[in-house]
Amino acid sequence: MAKRLTDTDKWKEPWFCALTPEHKHFWTYLMENCNHAGIWAPNWPLVKFHLCIDNPVNHKVYNDKIQIMSDGNWFIPDFLYLQYPNGLRMDVRPLRSVLHILTQYNLLETLKKGFYSPYERAKDIDIDIDKKQPYTSNGIESNKIIQSEKLDEFGIPLKWRTKTWPVNKQYSQR
Repeated sequence: MAKRLTDTDKWKEPWFCALTPEHKHFWTYLMENCNHAGIWAPNWPLVKFHLCIDNPVNHKVYNDKIQIMSDGNWFIPDFLYLQYPNGLRMDVRPLRSVLHILTQYNLLETLKKGFYSPYERAKDIDIDIDKKQPYTSNGIESNKIIQSEKLDEFGIPLKWRTKTWPVNKQYSQR
């Protein structure tokens, strides 16, 4: 069972307020029943069972928030922006399958600029790194180890090592 985030501000947005109660309910149904890449395979008998809607809903009611793909599936870009607010990155393992599905359907180009662009994201990360200043106290950077400290074979200061547990002599003589 997938756990999904929901946008509570949708109730304040003009496009959502203009919908009928039936269309609002169907939008919520879409956001909860699409796959993790924001793609919903229409199953009107199931919609009729869950929502008691007799006729298929016209996607044009949602003002270009839904894209109909060539195979008849529906793509909901807003789902991705809501569920993955930091964007899609290949270095995050759960997002690899999302990127694979979007690539398979040629949908990466339809996303907002910078939401998935390895070059743009790398450039943003470089800017953030440059802005960070190390915390200093009395002129010494806190993240550097003083060179005069003795280090073990792993580069950890010896003073940070824990002592070994004492062995009970009574049991160790066996």
